[in-house]
Formats: sequence, structure tokens, C-alpha cells
Amino acid sequence: AWATSTFPRTNDKRLVDPLNQVFSIQINPNRMTVSLACSCTSGEIAKYSSISANNAFQDYFTIHQTEIDTTQKAAYHCIKASQAAHNAIMTGGNTKSSVKYVPQLTMLLGGVFMKIDSDESSVADQETWEFVCINIGNIKAYHWHAQAKYVSEITAQKSAPNDQGESFGKLGPACSNDTPSLLNVNCFHYPCDRDDILFLVSPTVYRNFEPKYLGKPSTEFSTNKSTWKETHLDESFLSDYRCQQMTNLLQKKEVFAPHHVTQALINHSVDLTKKVRDLLQYNPKKNHPKDFVEYPGEMGHCTVVSFKAGKVVADNSPLRDDYLVMKFEKMPTSKNSFM
Repeated sequence: AWATSTFPRTNDKRLVDPLNQVFSIQINPNRMTVSLACSCTSGEIAKYSSISANNAFQDYFTIHQTEIDTTQKAAYHCIKASQAAHNAIMTGGNTKSSVKYVPQLTMLLGGVFMKIDSDESSVADQETWEFVCINIGNIKAYHWHAQAKYVSEITAQKSAPNDQGESFGKLGPACSNDTPSLLNVNCFHYPCDRDDILFLVSPTVYRNFEPKYLGKPSTEFSTNKSTWKETHLDESFLSDYRCQQMTNLLQKKEVFAPHHVTQALINHSVDLTKKVRDLLQYNPKKNHPKDFVEYPGEMGHCTVVSFKAGKVVADNSPLRDDYLVMKFEKMPTSKNSFM
């Protein structure tokens, strides 16, 4: 995993610090709990909201791991862990900030990655893994298929949040009575095979695989629109486009381990934004140029958390192996109440 910033530095200080994105991976034999929290604002307090959400999500699973033996139970506990994350944001959790803590709006993607009982596998002697997660906001998860060598999106939806962030879910005081926004909250369960790699990415990372930020002219995608401000591309198109661009990038690399994916995606954002970062670093009084053809890429905080399907053994694990193989159960069609 890797978290960094592509913003320029001025006077030996990076703009928009500190990082407002926090991740964790809790490892046990045949099971991982993975989470990524991203505050919707910047500054020290925003960082502590992300820390509070991330820690509470992981702490919940530390207590309840042994209760999870089916995919349906995993989804239920993802919802309950998200409730714990929201409550921690509202109280500040156990974080200690040098300034007065005020709850900040925060996105969260987290879940459980577990081996499926061999009796449930569709192909004999084929080891199958399942990622069950909840997504609140516009963080995304992807799947690198090791054998076929292509990327697909786990968190794909028919519609997507807009660039202003007005239509996606958020933990924290997003609505009246300090309740979270659940506008596009979804639980996902996604199967994969041994040696496949899954990865969670913050918004800036995946946006840098979209045509607008890659420096493509809008006229290539809409003959009637002369600027990207006038051009709307639907989410299904963008999802496929991002996956294809990630596939093209990773097919050029030797991808054998999660860190290969992490490094490739982060380096892509760093390299893509170099021109605009240099411009603003050496000309700090200039405004950010809006010409993405001339100055491609979106600068921002970038996080990639990658993990691989396969047995993972942690020393001194409190869990026995017989707790850790999950049975597949069809997810319920009705939505669970979040609060």
C-alpha cells in the first residue's frame, strides 16, 4: 500500500498537507480485513476524522471476526462496522489533535477478503476467494485477473457521483441530526481466484485514468461539445475506460505481487501531473490551469491498497483455521437499514 500527494511544494512545504487518507490491512490465516478512509476536506482535523473512521472499522472486525462464516454475515458486519466508523467520526475516536476536533465528512470503503469453502467452488480443486465490502462515497475497488491479465471494477455502478461530490454517500454529519448520507451506499461481493490481486484506490488515482485528465480533447468523445465542462460521459463508459487504461498500464509491467500494482498506479499519477506540478511549484502565484490537454492530470492525495488472493499466515493469530473458511450465501435483495 502507498499513500502520497502529487501537489507541489512551496518553501519546502507541500500544499494541502497533511494527507487526509488512511488505510489498514488486518491479516489472519485465510482472511484479511481491508479499509480505506478518505476525508472530503483537508487539514489536520480532516486527517483525524479519517483515522477515527478507519480505526473504528478495523476495531469492530477485531471483536467480531469469529462470528463471520458466510458472505451474508460478512456483509452484515460491514454495515455494522460502518456504523461504528460513523460514531467514531462524531466523537473523534481516540485521536489527539492539536486543534479543536470537529467531525468532518468522510468516505469509507472496507471489507473482508476470505477463502470460500471448497465445497462451494464452482470448479473442482479451484481455490476461490470472495471480497465482501461496503462502499460509502466514491472510493473504488478493482480486480487484476492474474491469468487473463486484465482489470475489472468491483464497485461499478450504473450512476456515479459528480465531480462536485454532491451526490455520493458520506459518514459524519452529512444530514440533519448528524446522520450520514447514504445516497450511493452499496455492499458488494466479488469472487476471485488464487493469485489474483485486488486493489482499493482513492478518487484522484482512478480519475487520472479518465480521458479528461489523460489530456484527451473533449471533441474525441462528443462531436457537439467543445469543452470538457460541456461534455458528460456516463459512468458505465468511464468505468470501462478506466479499466482498459489500467489494463494497458499493467500489461506493460511484470505483475506478480500487490506492490507491483500499487507502484504502477501511483507512479502513473505522479508522472501524469508532473507538468502542472512543476508549473505551480516554480510559479506559485499562478492559478491552476484548466487546460487538461496542455496540463494533464488531477493533482491530489493518492492512495492505493493492494492485496493478493492466497493463504496469509499471521504469527500469534487469535483465530483458528476452522473459523476462517467462509461459505457463500446469496445476498439479500432488500437493503439493510444503516442506522
